[in-house]
Amino acid sequence: MDELTLAQKYNAPLICIGLYPSESTRKQALSLLKRRLQKVGLQVCSIQVDEQEYDIPRLLQKHPNLTDTIFSVYGLKSGGSKQAIRPYQALNVHREFLVEQNIRCIVWMTEKTYRRLLRLAPDFWAFRHHVVDLLDLPSQSG
Repeated sequence: MDELTLAQKYNAPLICIGLYPSESTRKQALSLLKRRLQKVGLQVCSIQVDEQEYDIPRLLQKHPNLTDTIFSVYGLKSGGSKQAIRPYQALNVHREFLVEQNIRCIVWMTEKTYRRLLRLAPDFWAFRHHVVDLLDLPSQSG
């Protein structure tokens, strides 16, 4: 969260990758993040990728308030075609938009989606700033 608030404060881009093992984990992490960001005056806009809406940079470009918004993007594996490669292609080709427009976003993905991103969008991967791994669950004793 500190990186998101600092990026906001200095109007800097921030592309985070959030790795999660289950949809419930992603939802819990996002709920906590939303509460914390609202306390500092930032809003979170969820963007779900699907077969019709798979070009993430284009979807973000439509948003009326890029400055005070943290974007939460999910659903890459279901976007654009049976092979679902279009979201990756769009991220790879239009990655500069995210940096040039100082977009602050978290792109949520499972390990399988992460492996596809590395293979299908290597240039986008090079633009990312931070990876948050939620794959290891905390122990019950700690």
